[in-house]
Amino acid sequence: HDLPDWQPGREHAGSGPIHMKRRRAIFKNGIFVGRIEAETRTVTLRKNESPYQILKVEDESPGRPEWYDERYPYKVILQKEYRLSQEARSSKCIVIDNDEGVFILPCQEAFRAFMAPSSQFALALTSGPWEIARNKIVNEEDSGIINDKEWFVTLRMRIKDTYRFWAANMCLTVEGAFQARKIYSNLLQKEALWRVDVGIPFKPQGFSFECRTIVLQEKPRKYLCLEVTGLTCPYPDVMIYYSRDNRGDTAKKVSEKQALQPHVSVKRSTLEQSDDEFEVTLNP
Repeated sequence: HDLPDWQPGREHAGSGPIHMKRRRAIFKNGIFVGRIEAETRTVTLRKNESPYQILKVEDESPGRPEWYDERYPYKVILQKEYRLSQEARSSKCIVIDNDEGVFILPCQEAFRAFMAPSSQFALALTSGPWEIARNKIVNEEDSGIINDKEWFVTLRMRIKDTYRFWAANMCLTVEGAFQARKIYSNLLQKEALWRVDVGIPFKPQGFSFECRTIVLQEKPRKYLCLEVTGLTCPYPDVMIYYSRDNRGDTAKKVSEKQALQPHVSVKRSTLEQSDDEFEVTLNP
């Protein structure tokens, strides 16, 4: 299937599919055969000052039910709810408490979905300080914020056009850069990547995303988010223009007075497909 056309000059909610690594895949003799059965739900963060918490799996969880025995700690994920290895019990999660219940999003999945849609992003985020490593994603000299509603990025050769929103968010916004810096600095203190500690790299108030979930607890409702499958863009009014380092002509310098034109839409047939990538849709 072809990618739907991008609306001119705008990277926004509903502009087309993106790709990210498979999560909770099932393999038989090394061959991918399917994914865990799960229900797709939309998770919306509250519009308060602290719409989520970052907790270890074995930390005390919010929303302790009245029926739970006070003699025992009410952990984020109880062993009877979802059995984890000894190492995985040290991993961290984004815990979201809203009107529908408590949603637990592993930080590893937040990293994949919100920050590393391809291996090039993952390598840049984990290979060194972000102030240096982000130059592997964009040409900083030809990227910047023109005004509140117009951004411009020059993508490096191996960064696909479809990832320009992620590139712009992590290289140009305060929230994106803050979370990107945390990745490498935390890895220096940790023994394994599965202990990644990251939050949501956007303004979280009112942000929503779709994910495949399983129910850990009925009353009150508690869900484990296995896989993020869709995002609502937190910058729906921003126009993201882009150029590329591997263009035949030289990228034009950007100023507030320049009228910029986006590239022609890219079809799926021109994109390299990878076995570890998976289609996810941006939603309006």
